[in-house]
Amino acid sequence: MAKKQFNAKAELNDPVLSKEQTTKIVKQFWQHTQNWNYKILNPIFQGVLA
Repeated sequence: MAKKQFNAKAELNDPVLSKEQTTKIVKQFWQHTQNWNYKILNPIFQGVLA
């Protein structure tokens, strides 16, 4: 803070993903959100934690 470097990286050696790896991860996430467990439990947990 004293150096006013607010945009400095907080985590060094971040992983670098290829376009294919990124696409795979995003597709897995969207498939997960279509699961019945997610559709039922997600609103419940959000209500409890909110």
